[in-house]
Amino acid sequence: MQIAVVLIVILAACMADKLSIKVYYESLCPGCSQFISEQMNIALSAKGVLDVIDLHLVPYGNAKESEVGGKFAYTCQHGAMVCHTCEINKV
Repeated sequence: MQIAVVLIVILAACMADKLSIKVYYESLCPGCSQFISEQMNIALSAKGVLDVIDLHLVPYGNAKESEVGGKFAYTCQHGAMVCHTCEINKV
């Protein structure tokens, strides 16, 4: 993990702009929560990383789309609250 952090810092230092990183995650997903709170936290805590990256967290739900009466309906993998959370974050 430390090698990846060093490579990100070196790569970003060679660029004129910050390295843009987008992390798409499922809100309320236990695995995504663990990844963000543990692995990403370690990487972002490394000295100099936040100076060279532009990080965007994008909530994204694993949803199924279906048409009901001419309108589209969505069912999220981790329940209705996930769909609601993604809608709030679009604003």
